[in-house]
Amino acid sequence: MDTLSAGERNILHLLAVRLLCAVGEKHNYAETVVTVECAGHSFTAKGRTTLREGWKAAEQAFRAILKEKPQEDADESALPNGGRLPELSEGQVFSFAAVSVRESFSSPPKHFSEDTLLSSMESAGTEALPEEKVNCPAGAREATLGCAERRGLGTPATRAAIIEKLVKSGFVERKNKQLFPTQKGVNLIAVLPDTIKSPQLTAEWEHKLKRIEHGKLTDADFMEGIAVMTTGLISAHAVPDTAHSARFARPAGHSVGPCPRCGCTVTESKKGFFCLGNGCKFALWRDNKFFAAKKKEVTTAIAAALLTEGRVFIKGLYSEKIGKTYDATVVLEDTGQYVNFKLDFDRRKTV
Repeated sequence: MDTLSAGERNILHLLAVRLLCAVGEKHNYAETVVTVECAGHSFTAKGRTTLREGWKAAEQAFRAILKEKPQEDADESALPNGGRLPELSEGQVFSFAAVSVRESFSSPPKHFSEDTLLSSMESAGTEALPEEKVNCPAGAREATLGCAERRGLGTPATRAAIIEKLVKSGFVERKNKQLFPTQKGVNLIAVLPDTIKSPQLTAEWEHKLKRIEHGKLTDADFMEGIAVMTTGLISAHAVPDTAHSARFARPAGHSVGPCPRCGCTVTESKKGFFCLGNGCKFALWRDNKFFAAKKKEVTTAIAAALLTEGRVFIKGLYSEKIGKTYDATVVLEDTGQYVNFKLDFDRRKTV
C-alpha cells in the first residue's frame, strides 16, 4: 500500500468497499407504522429500527474514514427525527401529550442535473409497456423487454449525446450544474402535440425495435405504424388560420423594419432578424458570413438601416486582402431567395 499514490489508494479502497457491499449480508430493519387517535382525528407516523447493519456497516466505516456524514435512505431522510420512534405498544394511552400546529410550504421539485436526467431517461415511459420475456443465451439470467434499460430514452451510449444536442440547439441551458429550459424550449413544448413530447412514445419505439431484433416484428410494420401516426397528427393538429400559424412559427419581438420581400414586419430575436409574414423566409442573421469576414456583427441599428433605406455606412470594415480597415456603405441586395450585400464607397448614413 505504501508504494501507491494517494489517488490510487482511494480508488483501491473504493473498489474494496463496493465489493464488500455487493457480497455482504443483507441490511435488515423493522418498520413501524403508528396510528394515534386524538379528539376524533387520526394521525400517522412511520419509523424504522435497524436490526442488522449488514452491508451498510462497511459503507458507513468507509464514510467515517472520509469524514463524511452517514448516508440516509431517501425514505428515512424524509421522516422526522431521522425516522426514529420511541418504544410503543398497541392500545397505549398518552394523558398529557404536547400538541402544536406548524405551517409549512412544500418546495418545488429540483431541476434536473445531468446525472438525475440520465437516470430518468433510463426508465422513462416504462410503466406504459407490457413485459415480454425473450430467450437468453445458455447460462444467462432470463431477460425481459420490460426492463428499464431496454425501454428508456436512447441507450447508455447515446443518452449523454442527446442532452448535449439539446444544449447546443438552444432548448436547454446549464446553470450551476443544473439544466434549465430556455424560452425556445418552452415555446417548442407549448406547441407540440402531447403524443410527440411524451417519453412513452420513444420508449414504445425502443420496445418495438427490440421486437424487430428478436424477430417478433418486421421493420415494414414498424415504419407503417409511424407513417399512420404522422398522418393522424398532421390531420388533427394542422392550423389553418394564417395569423395563428404565423404567431407560433416565430415569436414576435421588437419591430425593426419592413421586409424587402413581402412588406410584413421584420422582428428582432436572439439570433437575428426575421419576417413574420406567413410563408416568407426572409432572415438577416447576426453571424452573417459577409459581416463576419469584415469583423462586424449585424446590430439592431444596422439591420434597421438596411431594411428602411436599403444601405448603411459603416466605419472600420476589415479587409482580408490587405489586413487593414476601411469605411464603406453596405448595400442590401435581396434576390427573393438569398440575402446578398455589396459595397458602395459613399457616406449616406453612419452607424
